[in-house]
Amino acid sequence: MIVQPDLMFISNHNAWIVKRVRGAPDLVVEVLSPNPRIGKTEERITWFAEYGARECWLIQLDRREVTVITYAHRHIATRVTFGRRHSICSSVFPEFRESFDDIVAEHRTQNPEPNIEH
Repeated sequence: MIVQPDLMFISNHNAWIVKRVRGAPDLVVEVLSPNPRIGKTEERITWFAEYGARECWLIQLDRREVTVITYAHRHIATRVTFGRRHSICSSVFPEFRESFDDIVAEHRTQNPEPNIEH
């Protein structure tokens, strides 16, 4: 089965899977929507575990939060939700300390919305 997340990170250690991505990425990121492309969210989370991903981030734009799920031995080990102002902790990126608001603010500064006059 092919499960394609919205975004993924593959470390140098797992670079061998990159040519056609035949294996699990280290980190998968899902931007949640009411109607996922394939399967329900919980099914996808389980698939990522079963195929060997190390971590999954669920981005909930409407709630402005990120849930980080870590996997161990192909099962869910932890699930922690970070609110909009809380630093996101990641086992894949241990030095990462941005919040949801920090990420969105950086994106808006780099890609300001166009000034449209009527």
